[in-house]
Amino acid sequence: MKALRWFAVPFAVLALVGCGSSSKKAATTSAPTTLPPTTTTQDPAAAKAAITANWTTFFDGKNPDTNAKLALLENSAKIGDAYKQAEAKAGTAASQSSSKVSGVELLSIADCNTNLGESVPCAKVTYDLLVNGTPALSGQIGYAVYVDGQWKVSQVTDCALSHLGGVECPA
Repeated sequence: MKALRWFAVPFAVLALVGCGSSSKKAATTSAPTTLPPTTTTQDPAAAKAAITANWTTFFDGKNPDTNAKLALLENSAKIGDAYKQAEAKAGTAASQSSSKVSGVELLSIADCNTNLGESVPCAKVTYDLLVNGTPALSGQIGYAVYVDGQWKVSQVTDCALSHLGGVECPA
């Protein structure tokens, strides 16, 4: 499985949402770094910290602020309704869920294109989906993308998790 998300765990998995691709160009900062060629000029440590923080916020079932979560989801205008359906379908498991990021690997634009079909900066995120602090899905691989000046959970990741929860992303 390429990417997964956090909702439908009461029976096997937590479900979420997201599909498609973004054509937006990534914003860059002025701090030069040693990221893979053509990725971004962000500081790698700052990028990894931002990805981890946003991933944790996005998958925090105790946080009822859906709008704040949608702001951390790539193409949320397109897939926001599917996200809400997946969250509702997951029921109480959604409110008991969280994630634990164990690794973030910044990728080259070429790798982002290969893995996501997108030409924006991205990162491979290794994480566990938890329910009540207990791993429900361990060692999952998802992707974060840098769009509109912010690291977001990729719609590919969200779509895969939503699919596991029985919710399909829009075409």
